[in-house]
Formats: sequence, structure tokens, C-alpha cells
Amino acid sequence: MPRLLKMFMPAFLAAPLSATEPARKREWQPVQEYITTIDPKDEERKGMGKEQRINPFLSYTAIGTDYGFLGPDASVLAWSPHHIHVRLTDGQWAGIWHSLTKRGMDADAMLDFQRCYPPWIADAFQPRITGIKLRGHGTGKIKVEIKTANQEVIWSDGGMVENKQDDIEAYRELPRLGRAKYLNWIASTDSELSVDMIGLEVEMPARPFDMEVFLKSYAKLSICYSMKSGLVADRAHIETGAFDCVPASGMFCLATAAAAEHGITGKEFALTVLRRVHEAVTRLEAPLGVLPHFIRQIDGRYRIHPGTEYSTVDTAIYYHSMLLAAQMLGDAGTLQAVLRDMRRLDFKQLRDAEGYIFHGLKEDGSPLAGTWRDWGGETALVLLLQRAVAGADAPALMHKDGKVWQGTGFIPEIQSLFYPQFDSKEADRVSGRIWPETRGALLKRQMQYFAGAKGSVDRAYGLSAGEASRGRGYLVSGVDLPSQEVIHPHYILMSSGMVEKPGDVYSLLQKLEDCGYFPPVGLAENIHMTTGEQLPMLGSLNASFEAIAACHLLARHRAQPDPIYTAAKNCALLNEAITWLFPPSP
Repeated sequence: MPRLLKMFMPAFLAAPLSATEPARKREWQPVQEYITTIDPKDEERKGMGKEQRINPFLSYTAIGTDYGFLGPDASVLAWSPHHIHVRLTDGQWAGIWHSLTKRGMDADAMLDFQRCYPPWIADAFQPRITGIKLRGHGTGKIKVEIKTANQEVIWSDGGMVENKQDDIEAYRELPRLGRAKYLNWIASTDSELSVDMIGLEVEMPARPFDMEVFLKSYAKLSICYSMKSGLVADRAHIETGAFDCVPASGMFCLATAAAAEHGITGKEFALTVLRRVHEAVTRLEAPLGVLPHFIRQIDGRYRIHPGTEYSTVDTAIYYHSMLLAAQMLGDAGTLQAVLRDMRRLDFKQLRDAEGYIFHGLKEDGSPLAGTWRDWGGETALVLLLQRAVAGADAPALMHKDGKVWQGTGFIPEIQSLFYPQFDSKEADRVSGRIWPETRGALLKRQMQYFAGAKGSVDRAYGLSAGEASRGRGYLVSGVDLPSQEVIHPHYILMSSGMVEKPGDVYSLLQKLEDCGYFPPVGLAENIHMTTGEQLPMLGSLNASFEAIAACHLLARHRAQPDPIYTAAKNCALLNEAITWLFPPSP
């Protein structure tokens, strides 16, 4: 087993749970593991230096917050992957602060240690924080403290580490603390050590594992939502209004409506979220009706984020999510308002000379070069939106080869977040393909890709799309590509409808939880299958996929009606649109 994989494993996990066996258990939630975005050469260490600024887009904690330096001697700290190196003498002291919720400068946001999920999650589903742990190696002295936003110390241990040789693993059980803002560690003089991880022990509510999977996935997405803006950030640790995500905001509405169905949150909150998201998005500039993927506040108004595009597939994801959420919540007013917004789409001008729909528009309104023609879920969603807006006379063009581009995992699954009909054993009317056959064949290849590979996480799979290793860029991988090493575990949930026994999916997710890849704030963004390293970034798009897919898996596992699919069948517009691909059920 890779060393990193061992590092992340909690020391006292209870015996594995079945999907139906509720139990109150404690898990470790890392706050920071000091994963860097650079690869130092050989043994070279990256010096912090007073001039060194942490890039807020690339450097973040494992709970979706920011962090920074403490003390007059922070410039002597050094950084290499997974380690903060400390060498202090002659009365020096330095350390690291970590915000416990949102950014450190957001003084109005504090974490409730007795209800540590976002406040709109119901009491019965709230975990609490019971302990703290620091891991490293070397010798010296470290103080750990927990502070409020106004710097009041509510817990401190001046001797968390004292003259420890070699491996450091210090644990303290916490009293019942209230609200706090910062978790800090401070090393003092005559210390030569490294700090590798600081984390919190979390006691989860007593829920069956299938419900816990949905709860964790929804909590991860919720952390990306801002009550101030009413929108969802692309990444939880980014400043509110600086880089918000339109499709994830729509999917948060849908996931929240589903969470309300299960009592995880209230219907009133779900309605408020739906209406606030719609209010913000309906005001956006949308050339030819196409919505931007990313937006930011500029001079007090939301606009397309500079350097990004207006995207037809993200427009389709947003509108499908909003229609289904409004349907589930019985909000006829918002449903009609969303329909009015959709009618702004001018598909006649969004098609190329052959009739294929453009991927979107540039900032200046001119078409992007690419068009939706490949077989798969993204193309299907765009064409379904066209059908809903333009009717049956619009051309419906998609390749008929059933070939998934690069064998990328999410592509043949994204449509099934919204429609149950893609599970049909009948061929669709356009490509003549039986979707479960293609989806199932790809899943089999995904499962086999790392089978028997040295150092790989047992039975894990997910060659899909998301952040690259250590967050260095965006990675689109797939089973058609050789020598891939990084998986995105959102695919495990997205493809779960193609797994014969839902319990098998939960067994794999339980293994990921046991290994530290599925902590209380949800699945890791990615996992390196050779080294065992993970990227603990809370990104809203993949979190949205995970939350909605977890709702479907929960319903299937319990053989209960699926609230999202029920809404899809009850939404007249979407029910008519899907007949383009599949005839109506008798």
C-alpha cells in the first residue's frame, strides 16, 4: 500500500458499516495537508519568504477555506509537498492560521463546532467536532489554538507537541466548543520539525450509509453556496462573487430540492435558493439567450467572467436543473419565469451551416469553433433544450457511432442526472444506440483500467474530467488514453445506475471513506492511483454531479421513487422533449 494512502487512514475507524446499518461514528476531516502546486527539484524546499503570497485560486484547505502565515519569523518556514518545514532558534516563532469557514477576512462567518455542516442542514443531519489531531515529525514545541473571528481564544494547548522525536501524532479530545473562526498552530524557538497535517475529529450523525453518502455529497456542494450572493462559487475557497458558476448554481437548486425531500433541509430554504438563483441569473447578459459558464461581480453587477465563454451545454444544465427543482417544489411562478428565460434562446443563429449547435459564444458574441456533434450526454442535453424551446421542427443532429470521446467517464452519464429514459433498453430514435449498452461497456472498461496495477486503490475507477494532480490545470482523461494515473471519483456515483447491485457501489465508497478519500466534506476531487495522493478541493461542478447522482443511487438502493425522476416525468415540457429520443411509455 502506498505510504500516502496509509497516511490518510484514520486510526480508529469502526468496523465497516453496511448501507442499512446506522451508527454514530467518528471520522477524520483533514483541515490542511499542505499539498503544493509545485514540484520542488530533488530535495529543494520552497521557502515561504515575507514576499511569498499564497495564490488563493490554487492553495486552499481541505475544508474549502484559505490559510496564511503567523508570526514575525514566518519567512523562515519552508514548503515541500505535504510538509511545512520549521527551523527556529533564538526566540523565533512562526506558524500557520487556517480559516474554519469561508475566507479568513469573512469575519461574519464562523463554524459551529456542534453543527459543523452549513446551517440550513437540519439538526438531525448535523455532525459535531470532538477532537483535533496534528501529524508531523522532528523535535520542538507546537501550540495549537482555536479562535473566534475577533481573535478570542476558546481553546488552546501550549504543549500539543513538546520535544517529540521522529514521528509526531498528537491528539486531543475537545470540550463542547461553540462557534470559531481560526485553527492555528505555532512553533516556537529551538524547533526543527515539519508539520504534515492538522485535522478535526468529526462525529457523524447516526444515519445509514446510503443516506450518509447523499448527505456528505450535498454538504460538499452546500459549502460552495453563498448566502450573501445567492449563488454557488466554482470553488468553495474563492471570494464570494469573484468566480461563480451558473450550471452549479442551477444544480444546487435541484440538489437542495432533493435534500428537502429527505428532510436534510427544509422546503422553505429550497424555495428561497431557487428564487434567489433565478433572480440573479435572469439578469445576466445572455447573447442569443446563451448563459455564461462563469460570472463575477463587476461594479456591483454580475457579468461573464473575463476570459471565459457563453456555453450552450452549461445553459442546458442550468435550465434542466431549474425546471426540475421548480417542479419538485411546486413553484409554478418560478417555473413559468424560467420558461420565459428559455425562450430567449435563438437556436437558428446557434447552428452552423450543417445544422450542428455551437459549443457557445465568445465574450464578443461570436461563435466558438466547436459544435455539439459527438455522441453522448452533453450533446443530448443541448438538443433536448433545443427541442423544448424550438419544437419538433428544429434539426436534431448527433453522431450515430455511439463513441464516447476519449472514453471520458462523465460524458455518457451527465444526461441521466436529469432523465430516467436513458436507462431504456430500447434504441434511441436519433442514433439508433441503446444507451445502457454503451454506458455499461464503458463502465466495464473503467473498472478494468487499473485492475492489478501496482499501488492503485483497490477497485477504484473514474477516468473522467476535473482538476489535475495537485490542482495544476484541468484534466480530461479517459479509457482510450494510455498511461493515465489520476481518477475523478465523481464518476463512481454518476455511473452507479449501470452497476447491477447498488450495494457494490456503496462498498467501494465505504473503502474510499476508510482510506480518507471520502471524509465528512465529501469525495476528493481526484486521486492519484500510483502514489495515493488526493486533491481535497471542494469544486462545485463535480460536487453537483456527486450530490444529484447520490440521490439517484439512494432511491435505487432503497427501491423507492426517485424524486428527481418523478419530477422529470411530471414536467410536461421535458416529458415532451424526451420523445425526440424515446417514444412515450404506454
